[in-house]
Parts: sequence; structure tokens; C-alpha cells
Amino acid sequence: MERVNIGTNRVEIDELKDNQTGLNNTAPNVTGGYLLEWDFRQGADHNIQVGGSGWVGISEPENEVDGSGITTAQINYISNYVNQADTTLFSSNFADPTNGWRKYIDEKSLIDFYLVQELTKNLDANLYTSVYMYKTRDKVVNGVTVPGKLFFGPVWDFDTSMGDALYPANQGVSTGWYLRNQNSNIEAKQTSETWFNRLFADPAFAAAVSARWKVMYPKLVTSDAFIGSQATVITQSAAANFQLWNINERLEDVQVIKGSWSAEVTSLRTWLKQRIAYMQGQLG
Repeated sequence: MERVNIGTNRVEIDELKDNQTGLNNTAPNVTGGYLLEWDFRQGADHNIQVGGSGWVGISEPENEVDGSGITTAQINYISNYVNQADTTLFSSNFADPTNGWRKYIDEKSLIDFYLVQELTKNLDANLYTSVYMYKTRDKVVNGVTVPGKLFFGPVWDFDTSMGDALYPANQGVSTGWYLRNQNSNIEAKQTSETWFNRLFADPAFAAAVSARWKVMYPKLVTSDAFIGSQATVITQSAAANFQLWNINERLEDVQVIKGSWSAEVTSLRTWLKQRIAYMQGQLG
């Protein structure tokens, strides 16, 4: 098992560990970096109530037994920052390119995150749980402060996605939106209107999503061949897996049981082909 954390070749941002000098309690150090997770369970050491949008846990810095962990100043800073982003996003001038939501959130990472989650219809992706963000540190360049922003990612936890379960609001089917234009039957979200709902009220953001899809689509249509090749690579591992675990075991009523390893592979390939075709019809 692995976890999302800050580190080399992981989430590579400045760490807030050594607080003995107090430098990490004041700007610019206090501005980053933070690893955050939208999580309705409030399972982190410290959890932020973000306006009416739900709960975000501070994954790092954590509490440390030696006292070198997160400080009150850091908790207050990141709490205020995320709440200001939320307030701005739901304000009347939220789409302003300079002083709107883009002042706080990195648009490029947000678009890529959205497309991955929408493509796979990942159950948790409606800012429910396992939705990670990180806040980078402000930098001073030639005497000018370059603010660090909230970046979405890395993507994580796809155990309920790509048609392997059929939750309400058509979460498991290959057509229809899941993160945008939501309806009230979606269970896995913390509030009736998420950040994604609001973002698509910004025409410039919607246009940027479509433009990014057009760039990625030629690569996505080759994914079927990749899945086929990987299925071959892990065939022996799959056989060993199903010697231990019953392939027909159902942990939840909504799970889609295919009955064999080859049927699992076929189902995944078919679902993704249909999903890519649907989104191409909408965004292409």
C-alpha cells in the first residue's frame, strides 16, 4: 500500500518541518507547502471547514510527537487561504481573470484533474474524498512576490470508477456528466453545488476544458491498445489473484460482476471506448 505524500519524485513542494526558528510561521515560508485532501470523513489531524463546500483535511504538515509538526500559524494561514478561494469562487466577479478564482487556483492542473476524473467517472471525485490539492510557497523574484497557488492532484484512488459499480445518478454508465451539471441524486459529494459546478459557469474555463480535451483526445484513442498490452503482462498475476479471491464475490450490491478475468478486461476496454466517444461528442 502507498500513500500520497510530500517528497522527491512525489509531491515536490517546500516542506514545513523545522519550526524551531519560527521562520515557517511567517511569510513567505508559512505560505507553503501544504498537502490537502477533500474528505467528508474529516480524518486528518486538522480539518478545515471550507465555507459551505465541505471539509478539507491537512494531510501535511501533520502533528509530530517531537513538536516539529504543524503550527497554529500554519493552520490559520492555509485555512484562511482555502476559504478565501471558496469565497471568491462563489462571488459575483468569480470569473475575473486577475482577481477571480484564478488568483488562488492553478487552472492548468485543475483542468487536467477534471478531465481525468470526468473521463473515469471516479465516484469520489466530487470533492468527496481522495481529492488532493497542494499549496505551493510564495516566491520572491527580483523583489516581487510571485504567489503560490492551489494545484489539483495528484489523482488518487480509482477503486470505484470506469463502470465497475453502478451508484445512483448514473455514476457507472459511460454516458452523461458526473462532475459538471450534477443532479441531486449523486450521493458522493459534500454539498449540492461543488467547485466543479461553479467553475463551469465561467465560459473561459469551459472553453479551456474543451481545448485541452482536443489536445488529449488523439492520445486517449490509443489507450485501448495499451490496456490490451498490460492485460497480457499481468495475466499470470490475475490468475494468482483469483485463486485467492472469488471473482464472483460482491462486496456491495452496486458492484458489476463480470465472472471471469477476460470478461473484466473486455468490460474495461468497452466502457472506456464508449466514454471517450461520449466526451468527444460533447467536447470535440
